[in-house]
Parts: sequence; C-alpha cells; structure tokens
Amino acid sequence: MPSVELPIEYIKHLERQGFSLYEVLGQGLSGSVYSANQTSINRKVAVKFFDSAFVRDDAAMKKRFVREAKLLGRFQHQNLPFVLTEGTVQSAHGMTPYFVMEYIEGHTLGELIRRDQLTCPH
Repeated sequence: MPSVELPIEYIKHLERQGFSLYEVLGQGLSGSVYSANQTSINRKVAVKFFDSAFVRDDAAMKKRFVREAKLLGRFQHQNLPFVLTEGTVQSAHGMTPYFVMEYIEGHTLGELIRRDQLTCPH
C-alpha cells in the first residue's frame, strides 16, 4: 500500500476516544481503513472512515455505510468483525462517519484470488 498521510483531524479525534491511529490498511469505494491501537488495553483494531472523494457527497452511500456499522454491531459471529464503536469526525469535507472494529489478521480477497489462480489448473 502506498504511503498515505494520516489526516490530523482523524488522529486527534480518535486519541480523544482512546485509539491511536497509525497506518492505512486499504482504500475502497466508500473510504479508507486504518489500523489503530485501543490504548487502554493495547489491542489492535481497524477503523473504517467514509471519506472517499468519489462518494462522500452521496447521501445514499453514506446511509449504507452507517447501516453497515449498525448491522455489524448487532451480530457476533466468528466470520464477522465485531464493532466496538461508531461516530463522526469533523474533517475538511464535513462530518465524516467512521466505525472501529475488530482487526483480523489475514489476506485480502484479492490476494486469495491471485493465489488460487496460480494453484488451480485451468
């Protein structure tokens, strides 16, 4: 993943919430995912922000993002990350929704597909 500067408003807001933001894990259609540390118990977490320039002004996409956090927060299942908290942060582009969830170590879907394409006979 290319080096991306961490937004200072994200860093300061999350520090007040008890999290230390430290690197970008990925970026997609709806926004960015960062790794962070929950400082009170020294636990690695993931933080997803709805901050993509492509959709941040799309009310329907924003509604889906917020719904994703609320739905994930209602379920506890071994195949779903659990949500710790959600909120909004004031950024250069207005109020940006985010949620903090369990960090799961592993491979991306793209990595698994590439691996399987290399190992599967055609």
